[in-house]
Amino acid sequence: MPTSSPDRRKTVALALVSLVAVVLLVWIVDRTTAARPASASQTDPAIPVTASTVGTMNLPLYLTGVGAVAPLYDVTVKSQVDGQIVKVNFREGQYVHSGDVLVEIDRRALQATVDQASAKLDQDRATLANARLELTRHQQLAQVNATSTQALEAQQALVNELNAQIRGDQAALQNARVSVDYTTIRAPISGRIGFRLVDQGNLVRANETALLTLVTTSPITVIYSASQDALPAIQKALHRGPVDAVALTTDGNTVLSRGHLEVIENRVAAATGVIRLKALFANGDGALWPGQSIMMRTKVDVLPDVTVVPEDAIQQGADGAFVFVVEVDDKVVVQPVKVSQRSLGYAAIASGLKVGQRVVVQGQYRLQGGARVAATMMPAAHALDDVVASATVATDAH
Repeated sequence: MPTSSPDRRKTVALALVSLVAVVLLVWIVDRTTAARPASASQTDPAIPVTASTVGTMNLPLYLTGVGAVAPLYDVTVKSQVDGQIVKVNFREGQYVHSGDVLVEIDRRALQATVDQASAKLDQDRATLANARLELTRHQQLAQVNATSTQALEAQQALVNELNAQIRGDQAALQNARVSVDYTTIRAPISGRIGFRLVDQGNLVRANETALLTLVTTSPITVIYSASQDALPAIQKALHRGPVDAVALTTDGNTVLSRGHLEVIENRVAAATGVIRLKALFANGDGALWPGQSIMMRTKVDVLPDVTVVPEDAIQQGADGAFVFVVEVDDKVVVQPVKVSQRSLGYAAIASGLKVGQRVVVQGQYRLQGGARVAATMMPAAHALDDVVASATVATDAH
């Protein structure tokens, strides 16, 4: 039976209502989805960073460079006589004092030479004594004209000749005794012995055979270089007084010893434009070793009461150096700065910052202006002033 007209209109009306409801539901879902990121962005967590307070300190300025440890004295000990080694009185690496017996060489042949020279001296002394008696008799006879002037003069010449011969005998005896003394080889300086170069029983030749090396380790020196452009600052520092020098491991992280600049070489190397320097260290604990490569740090000046931040805070942009300053609302702003000096991990700020401001030192790669941060604070720079000063003290602790 065909549907009536009122029923059809009722069905169409219900369909329209359903369609409107579906469209409205889709619209509400779209609005909710679109609004959700904005709402979430308002609740995003703050970016974690490490910050430090801008402070002040007496900032030391250093010249740095690579140096080589060199002993104050470096001696290669050789024999001064020929012979066979009969005794070695040292151990490799041993520390010895000046005058200690190191090596003994067979002295029997040389002692025989001493005995022979001594006997010759005694013989000539006896001959001289007899010649003097004869001269006295000639002089007495000459007084009564009982001998000729020629005989008297000849006897006087014989006495003079024998006197000269005795002086030669004494010199020969002394030389023989010195040669015997050379068979006992003593340490010429106090220092540390290297590897043994000969053994007991070896034959040695005078001034040719090296027996051992001996170097001083306390005090000790470090030779290093600086640019000729730094020469005026070094000279000014020397005029003010002792110039601190600090020896560090090659990575620059560990202090080995503290000393002072001893001398500047008398010329600049024309080929390289560098000047060589020598620093002296007491080295009582043996931290420095001959031939060792180290990092040298020489203090040439101190900037008093300067505004500083940790050097890690300084960022480089297209317009120069800048830092991220943490404002009171924990949002960061980009602040251009001018850096005058860098030293010991700190940067001296000539302009752009004030003492007490907070600057980001770690985590900058995630930041941009206006970002909200959660800052963990490092110690203030001025609170570290005493630490830095103690690390650069001039007095050698050794």
